[in-house]
Amino acid sequence: MSFRSWSTPKACPGLLALLLAIAGATSAWAQVVQQPITPAPGAGGTNAEAGARRTLERSGYRDVRGLTANSDGSWTGRATRGNVEWTITIDSHGNIIER
Repeated sequence: MSFRSWSTPKACPGLLALLLAIAGATSAWAQVVQQPITPAPGAGGTNAEAGARRTLERSGYRDVRGLTANSDGSWTGRATRGNVEWTITIDSHGNIIER
């Protein structure tokens, strides 16, 4: 009975490098996604409002207007989505609440 040595085949280093590259790319992507989408109200006034507006527009809202900053870092305003006008709130993490 012969035992096979557990040495690494020559093809494995390339495969290992590929897997490490994929793992690194996905962890970098996950880090970007986890960051807050909208800046806090005190972080530059019009830039923060523009960030909140962009987040809403990227989520399919149009005619975004009347955005006001709240003390908790959220934004409230009005917007249209699917031919329905909504009062919307977007929190500091980018979550959108329709009312």
